[in-house]
Amino acid sequence: MAMEELGVPFFDGFVGAVESFFAPESVEAAGTKRDEMVCPPRAWTRLWKLHGSVNWRVRNPAANQGRIFRTAASQCNPGEELAVFPSRDKYSQSRKLPFLALQDRLRRSISGGECLLVLLGYSFSDQHLNEIIFQGLRSNPHLAGIVFLFDDKREILSFGTQHRNLAVFTPKHACMGGIISDWKAPRKRKSGEEWSFWDETSKRFLLGDFNNFAKFLEVFIGFRPVVLAGSEDLNDTDAENNATS
Repeated sequence: MAMEELGVPFFDGFVGAVESFFAPESVEAAGTKRDEMVCPPRAWTRLWKLHGSVNWRVRNPAANQGRIFRTAASQCNPGEELAVFPSRDKYSQSRKLPFLALQDRLRRSISGGECLLVLLGYSFSDQHLNEIIFQGLRSNPHLAGIVFLFDDKREILSFGTQHRNLAVFTPKHACMGGIISDWKAPRKRKSGEEWSFWDETSKRFLLGDFNNFAKFLEVFIGFRPVVLAGSEDLNDTDAENNATS
Protein backbone atom coordinates (compact mmCIF):
# COMPACT_ATOMS: atom_id res chain seq x y z
CA MET A 1 0.00 0.00 0.00
CA ALA A 2 2.83 2.40 0.86
CA MET A 3 4.60 1.82 -2.44
CA GLU A 4 1.41 2.33 -4.44
CA GLU A 5 0.61 5.55 -2.57
CA LEU A 6 4.11 6.86 -3.37
CA GLY A 7 4.01 5.64 -6.97
CA VAL A 8 7.04 3.36 -6.60
CA PRO A 9 7.19 0.62 -9.28
CA PHE A 10 7.63 -2.76 -7.60
CA PHE A 11 7.26 -6.45 -8.35
CA ASP A 12 6.23 -9.16 -5.88
CA GLY A 13 5.96 -12.18 -8.16
CA PHE A 14 2.37 -11.57 -9.31
CA VAL A 15 1.35 -10.36 -12.77
CA GLY A 16 -1.99 -9.38 -14.27
CA ALA A 17 -4.61 -6.70 -13.68
CA VAL A 18 -8.00 -8.37 -13.16
CA GLU A 19 -6.86 -11.25 -10.96
CA SER A 20 -3.08 -11.19 -10.58
CA PHE A 21 -1.52 -14.66 -10.64
CA PHE A 22 1.82 -15.87 -9.29
CA ALA A 23 4.50 -16.31 -11.97
CA PRO A 24 7.40 -18.33 -10.51
CA GLU A 25 9.43 -17.96 -13.71
CA SER A 26 9.53 -14.19 -13.11
CA VAL A 27 10.76 -14.69 -9.55
CA GLU A 28 13.42 -17.16 -10.64
CA ALA A 29 14.68 -14.88 -13.43
CA ALA A 30 18.19 -13.57 -12.82
CA GLY A 31 17.70 -10.32 -14.75
CA THR A 32 19.91 -11.30 -17.68
CA LYS A 33 19.24 -10.47 -21.34
CA ARG A 34 17.44 -13.75 -21.91
CA ASP A 35 15.09 -13.04 -18.99
CA GLU A 36 13.69 -9.78 -20.40
CA MET A 37 10.47 -11.48 -21.51
CA VAL A 38 9.55 -12.62 -17.98
CA CYS A 39 11.42 -10.19 -15.74
CA PRO A 40 10.37 -6.58 -14.93
CA PRO A 41 12.90 -3.73 -15.40
CA ARG A 42 15.86 -3.64 -13.03
CA ALA A 43 14.76 -0.23 -11.76
CA TRP A 44 11.69 -1.82 -10.17
CA THR A 45 11.86 -2.68 -6.47
CA ARG A 46 11.63 -6.41 -5.75
CA LEU A 47 9.35 -7.07 -2.78
CA TRP A 48 9.56 -10.71 -1.71
CA LYS A 49 7.10 -11.68 1.04
CA LEU A 50 8.59 -14.96 2.22
CA HIS A 51 5.60 -15.94 4.38
CA GLY A 52 2.90 -14.79 2.03
CA SER A 53 0.24 -12.15 2.52
CA VAL A 54 -3.30 -11.78 3.81
CA ASN A 55 -4.52 -11.14 0.26
CA TRP A 56 -2.86 -14.17 -1.35
CA ARG A 57 -5.23 -16.97 -2.28
CA VAL A 58 -5.06 -20.44 -3.77
CA ARG A 59 -7.98 -21.73 -5.79
CA ASN A 60 -8.69 -25.45 -5.57
CA PRO A 61 -6.16 -25.93 -2.73
CA ALA A 62 -6.80 -29.69 -2.67
CA ALA A 63 -5.12 -30.00 -6.08
CA ASN A 64 -1.36 -30.10 -6.29
CA GLN A 65 -1.39 -27.38 -8.94
CA GLY A 66 -3.92 -25.01 -7.42
CA ARG A 67 -4.02 -21.54 -8.99
CA ILE A 68 -2.25 -18.94 -6.82
CA PHE A 69 -3.64 -15.43 -7.14
CA ARG A 70 -3.80 -12.10 -5.37
CA THR A 71 -6.92 -10.08 -4.64
CA ALA A 72 -7.78 -6.81 -2.98
CA ALA A 73 -10.73 -8.43 -1.21
CA SER A 74 -10.39 -9.09 2.52
CA GLN A 75 -12.52 -12.22 2.49
CA CYS A 76 -12.08 -15.56 0.81
CA ASN A 77 -13.49 -19.04 0.92
CA PRO A 78 -12.33 -21.34 3.75
CA GLY A 79 -9.06 -23.03 2.85
CA GLU A 80 -8.04 -20.48 0.22
CA GLU A 81 -5.78 -18.46 2.53
CA LEU A 82 -2.15 -18.55 1.48
CA ALA A 83 0.05 -17.30 4.30
CA VAL A 84 2.38 -19.05 6.74
CA PHE A 85 1.28 -18.36 10.32
CA PRO A 86 3.20 -19.23 13.52
CA SER A 87 2.43 -22.89 14.23
CA ARG A 88 4.09 -26.27 14.55
CA ASP A 89 3.39 -26.83 10.84
CA LYS A 90 5.13 -23.63 9.73
CA TYR A 91 8.14 -25.40 8.25
CA SER A 92 6.10 -27.90 6.22
CA GLN A 93 3.73 -25.18 5.01
CA SER A 94 6.63 -23.15 3.67
CA ARG A 95 7.88 -26.06 1.52
CA LYS A 96 5.46 -25.39 -1.32
CA LEU A 97 4.68 -22.73 -3.90
CA PRO A 98 4.85 -19.78 -3.81
CA PHE A 99 7.00 -19.79 -0.66
CA LEU A 100 9.54 -22.23 -2.02
CA ALA A 101 10.21 -20.07 -5.11
CA LEU A 102 10.72 -16.97 -2.95
CA GLN A 103 13.09 -18.80 -0.59
CA ASP A 104 15.11 -20.07 -3.55
CA ARG A 105 15.38 -16.50 -4.81
CA LEU A 106 16.78 -15.41 -1.44
CA ARG A 107 19.22 -18.30 -1.46
CA ARG A 108 20.54 -17.41 -4.92
CA SER A 109 20.74 -13.70 -4.11
CA ILE A 110 23.12 -14.18 -1.18
CA SER A 111 25.04 -17.24 -2.35
CA GLY A 112 27.47 -15.52 -4.71
CA GLY A 113 29.00 -12.13 -5.46
CA GLU A 114 29.07 -8.98 -3.36
CA CYS A 115 25.85 -8.58 -1.41
CA LEU A 116 24.55 -6.63 1.59
CA LEU A 117 21.82 -8.31 3.64
CA VAL A 118 20.07 -6.08 6.20
CA LEU A 119 17.81 -7.82 8.73
CA LEU A 120 15.43 -5.63 10.72
CA GLY A 121 12.71 -6.99 12.99
CA TYR A 122 13.70 -10.63 12.43
CA SER A 123 13.79 -12.84 15.53
CA PHE A 124 15.68 -15.78 13.93
CA SER A 125 12.86 -18.08 15.04
CA ASP A 126 12.24 -19.47 11.52
CA GLN A 127 14.66 -22.34 11.10
CA HIS A 128 14.01 -22.72 7.36
CA LEU A 129 15.08 -19.10 6.81
CA ASN A 130 18.01 -19.39 9.23
CA GLU A 131 19.38 -22.25 7.15
CA ILE A 132 19.39 -20.04 4.04
CA ILE A 133 20.95 -17.04 5.81
CA PHE A 134 23.69 -18.94 7.65
CA GLN A 135 24.56 -21.05 4.61
CA GLY A 136 24.98 -17.85 2.59
CA LEU A 137 27.22 -16.34 5.28
CA ARG A 138 29.38 -19.46 5.37
CA SER A 139 29.68 -20.03 1.63
CA ASN A 140 29.97 -16.44 0.37
CA PRO A 141 32.86 -14.41 1.84
CA HIS A 142 31.62 -11.36 -0.10
CA LEU A 143 28.29 -11.34 1.74
CA ALA A 144 27.94 -8.79 4.55
CA GLY A 145 25.05 -9.24 6.96
CA ILE A 146 23.76 -6.54 9.33
CA VAL A 147 21.20 -7.31 12.02
CA PHE A 148 19.29 -4.59 13.90
CA LEU A 149 17.41 -5.76 17.01
CA PHE A 150 14.79 -3.91 19.02
CA ASP A 151 15.70 -5.79 22.23
CA ASP A 152 18.93 -7.12 23.67
CA LYS A 153 19.13 -10.83 22.80
CA ARG A 154 22.39 -12.52 23.69
CA GLU A 155 21.62 -15.65 21.68
CA ILE A 156 21.39 -13.60 18.48
CA LEU A 157 24.52 -11.64 19.39
CA SER A 158 26.36 -14.95 19.53
CA PHE A 159 25.56 -15.54 15.84
CA GLY A 160 28.01 -12.72 15.11
CA THR A 161 30.79 -14.62 16.89
CA GLN A 162 30.12 -17.67 14.72
CA HIS A 163 29.98 -15.72 11.44
CA ARG A 164 32.55 -12.93 11.14
CA ASN A 165 30.74 -11.36 8.17
CA LEU A 166 27.61 -10.85 10.31
CA ALA A 167 27.31 -7.69 12.44
CA VAL A 168 24.62 -7.60 15.13
CA PHE A 169 23.43 -4.37 16.76
CA THR A 170 21.18 -4.27 19.84
CA PRO A 171 20.22 -1.24 21.99
CA LYS A 172 22.99 -1.95 24.53
CA HIS A 173 25.50 -4.17 22.74
CA ALA A 174 27.03 -4.85 19.35
CA CYS A 175 28.97 -7.67 17.74
CA MET A 176 31.37 -6.83 14.93
CA GLY A 177 34.11 -9.04 13.56
CA GLY A 178 33.15 -11.71 16.07
CA ILE A 179 33.68 -9.43 19.11
CA ILE A 180 30.83 -8.48 21.47
CA SER A 181 31.08 -5.19 23.31
CA ASP A 182 28.94 -2.49 24.94
CA TRP A 183 28.02 0.73 23.20
CA LYS A 184 29.88 3.92 24.02
CA ALA A 185 28.28 7.29 23.38
CA PRO A 186 29.51 8.59 20.01
CA ARG A 187 30.88 12.10 19.60
CA LYS A 188 28.68 14.50 17.67
CA ARG A 189 30.10 16.39 14.74
CA LYS A 190 27.94 19.44 15.40
CA SER A 191 26.57 20.87 18.62
CA GLY A 192 22.85 20.16 18.93
CA GLU A 193 22.75 17.69 16.04
CA GLU A 194 19.77 15.35 16.32
CA TRP A 195 20.44 11.67 15.79
CA SER A 196 17.85 9.08 14.89
CA PHE A 197 20.20 6.21 15.80
CA TRP A 198 21.20 7.15 19.36
CA ASP A 199 19.35 8.15 22.53
CA GLU A 200 21.70 10.26 24.62
CA THR A 201 19.52 10.02 27.75
CA SER A 202 19.30 6.24 27.96
CA LYS A 203 22.54 5.55 26.04
CA ARG A 204 20.73 3.24 23.63
CA PHE A 205 21.24 2.42 19.97
CA LEU A 206 17.91 2.96 18.20
CA LEU A 207 18.10 1.54 14.66
CA GLY A 208 16.33 -1.64 15.76
CA ASP A 209 13.15 0.45 15.84
CA PHE A 210 11.39 0.69 12.45
CA ASN A 211 10.55 4.37 12.94
CA ASN A 212 14.12 5.39 13.75
CA PHE A 213 15.52 3.27 10.95
CA ALA A 214 13.24 5.04 8.45
CA LYS A 215 14.28 8.45 9.81
CA PHE A 216 17.94 7.46 9.52
CA LEU A 217 17.49 6.42 5.88
CA GLU A 218 15.75 9.70 5.09
CA VAL A 219 18.70 11.69 6.43
CA PHE A 220 21.26 9.32 4.90
CA ILE A 221 19.90 9.68 1.34
CA GLY A 222 19.26 13.41 1.75
CA PHE A 223 15.48 13.11 1.67
CA ARG A 224 15.11 14.96 4.97
CA PRO A 225 17.46 17.73 6.15
CA VAL A 226 19.37 17.54 9.42
CA VAL A 227 17.97 20.17 11.79
CA LEU A 228 20.03 21.34 14.72
CA ALA A 229 18.28 21.60 18.06
CA GLY A 230 17.36 25.19 18.88
CA SER A 231 17.66 26.39 15.29
CA GLU A 232 14.82 28.15 13.56
CA ASP A 233 12.40 26.07 11.55
CA LEU A 234 13.23 25.91 7.87
CA ASN A 235 10.57 26.83 5.39
CA ASP A 236 9.68 24.42 2.61
CA THR A 237 12.02 26.04 0.10
CA ASP A 238 15.00 26.02 2.48
CA ALA A 239 14.32 22.43 3.47
CA GLU A 240 14.17 21.34 -0.15
CA ASN A 241 17.39 23.15 -1.01
CA ASN A 242 19.13 21.75 2.08
CA ALA A 243 18.06 18.21 1.24
CA THR A 244 19.24 18.63 -2.35
CA SER A 245 22.64 19.96 -1.30
